[in-house]
Amino acid sequence: MTTTAPLLNTPVDGPSFDRWSFDLDQNIRDISNAISVQLKITLPQYQISPVPFVDIGEWLQRVSEVIGQIASALKINAADIENVDLSDERARQAWTWQIYTELTQARNILKI
Repeated sequence: MTTTAPLLNTPVDGPSFDRWSFDLDQNIRDISNAISVQLKITLPQYQISPVPFVDIGEWLQRVSEVIGQIASALKINAADIENVDLSDERARQAWTWQIYTELTQARNILKI
């Protein structure tokens, strides 16, 4: 089982984005599996890792959709994480923090 701690490592380049997206994907899979078992809700699976840098907009949309579906299943609020300028360091840090916070909340609700 994974933890959300690695998601605090704001990615800065291709290799760190690959590692970060892998950790994100693992967290999403753990949460989706727990939702399936505990709530009997099956969420669609999305390709989250690796990050397709040629179409980052589509990737951001997928991440936003899956986190939105997790939030909906758990009846919690989700922020807009699709609209971010990943080239802006401060925006990327805030974005990373938001995703970390939402997934940590989901894991706490599910007790995983």
